[in-house]
Amino acid sequence: MYMMDIVTAENVSRTRKQPAHQHAWVVESAHHTSEGQVAYVRCVSGCAARRIDLRGAATVPGVALSKVVGR
Repeated sequence: MYMMDIVTAENVSRTRKQPAHQHAWVVESAHHTSEGQVAYVRCVSGCAARRIDLRGAATVPGVALSKVVGR
């Protein structure tokens, strides 16, 4: 089991329905691994959702490694 697979009951209970919107992701932190760069991102469009992205080569867009978890 990976850390990104763990969702606590507390996090689920704080999750609220938000109107649908286009996420605008900003990188909070990042580090390099053998697979590429792992970036921890947060939505700045008001919902505060978070996800983890894996960025490979510079010519390839990042791929979400986790589901969006947010308020």
